[in-house]
Amino acid sequence: MKLRQALLPNAALTATCAAICLIGAPMVARHTAIPQPWTIGLGLLLLSYVPMLLFAAARPFAWLAQTIILLDWGFVAVAVLYSLLKATVIDPVGWLLIIVPTSLVALFALVQQRGLTHRKVAP
Repeated sequence: MKLRQALLPNAALTATCAAICLIGAPMVARHTAIPQPWTIGLGLLLLSYVPMLLFAAARPFAWLAQTIILLDWGFVAVAVLYSLLKATVIDPVGWLLIIVPTSLVALFALVQQRGLTHRKVAP
C-alpha cells in the first residue's frame, strides 16, 4: 500500500474519533473513565492532527511521514498504558471505544512505515 493510501484513511479515522470525543464526550467519559474535560481535549488534539495528515498525503515529505508514524505509535502506547491502568473501570463499550481506534492507528503506522520505506519521498 502506498503512503498516501495509508494517510488518507488515517485522517478519516482521526476526524471521526475527534467528532466522537467532541460530540459524545459524556458518553465516552462514562464508558472509558476518561474525565470529560480530557475527552474534549483529546477531541481537539485529534482534530488539530487531521490537517497534518492531509498535508502529508498531498506532499509526502519523509520527515513529515516519520513524524506522523512516531505520533501514531505514541498514541498507541498511551492508549495501551491507559487501558492497563484503568482496566477495572472500563466497561465493554469503553473497551470497544479504545481497542478499535488504537488497533487501526497501529495498523496505519505499520502501513505508513512500509509505504515510506518502499517509495521515494521528498527528504
